Amino acid sequence: MPNTLIHGAYEISQDFSGYTLDQIELAVAEVMNIEPGVTSVYVDGQRVDDRSSFVVQDRQRVEWMKEGGEKGIGEVATRELFCRSFRVNETEWEECLEAGLVTASLKHTAVLFVDDGAECLERVRRRRESAPSLDRLNETERAIVDELIGGAHLTGQKIADEASCNFNSYFKATLAALVKAGVIQNDHTGYFMS
Repeated sequence: MPNTLIHGAYEISQDFSGYTLDQIELAVAEVMNIEPGVTSVYVDGQRVDDRSSFVVQDRQRVEWMKEGGEKGIGEVATRELFCRSFRVNETEWEECLEAGLVTASLKHTAVLFVDDGAECLERVRRRRESAPSLDRLNETERAIVDELIGGAHLTGQKIADEASCNFNSYFKATLAALVKAGVIQNDHTGYFMS
């Protein structure tokens, strides 16, 4: 028998019996405009906190609601809302700050522009995905990458100067090898990390 799923103005009647709340949320989040992990879940009017183990039964009504005073993520968010919405752990947050994410303090709470945070988080996560190749870098390659981490966009000469390296044929060949390996990119105006 079908279950009734509700979030705001969205309603779906479909059989989801036997699935956990997490599985259901993942399946319908985009269609029903649910921010995963941000809203509270109620089954037959009772709040359920353990979404990963609660299994929905036939004909149960599942409703996602925001708690009173809780707003969706907009252009600006607190650190807590941003981290919860994008599932950012403490390590990733610190890496975003190191990569140049700008925050401000408002009543002792860190706030940030959501688009800036999302772009920075994407760079951090992409860099983490390529991390195994970064572990095998030699000293010159590491110096180049270190200068470009954080969103820098520099010419080869500027990278060499900042890294205290000679801008010679070896350095240029090292830049070319890093581009070919996909570790850094070059758009003909300078080098940068993707």
